[in-house]
Amino acid sequence: MIRFRGTVEYENGETVAFAAGSKILVAWEAYCRRHSIAPVYDESNVQTMQHFIAWAALGIEAGFETWLASVVDVDIPEESPAVDPFLEGASLE
Repeated sequence: MIRFRGTVEYENGETVAFAAGSKILVAWEAYCRRHSIAPVYDESNVQTMQHFIAWAALGIEAGFETWLASVVDVDIPEESPAVDPFLEGASLE
């Protein structure tokens, strides 16, 4: 299960946490197609992808580039804590 967790630091000093699942990668791939960016998952667009994940996960209404102007840093640790994919009390039957 793909999970992203991280924080955004804004120019005003505010820090905001976010979390997202694999659905965010579908949004990233759609963004890449609209902007002629190769949605490869290596080092070529890692900073743009991390900032996009934060923007989309936070549900920011302003456009990506507009929001980006207020951001100092996005931190997504390489190893996010494991997340149990099953809800407590859920059954596999």
